Amino acid sequence: GIGDHDWYAILRLDPRADDATIRTQYKKMALVLHPDKNRMNGAEEAFKLVNEAWTLLSDKNKKMIYDSIR
Repeated sequence: GIGDHDWYAILRLDPRADDATIRTQYKKMALVLHPDKNRMNGAEEAFKLVNEAWTLLSDKNKKMIYDSIR
């Protein structure tokens, strides 16, 4: 669910990060962790978490709800 993880920590971000910073960090991490580029153990699971974090933090309504319960 929405409160299951520290989504900012997954993206290695300060919770006060603005939308542009969140987007930039997501892109960087997705490139490094993408299964086509990274065959290391755990990379695929990390990639999934990064995508979940992006899905939540890029949606203003979900982000607002998450920020209110953290």
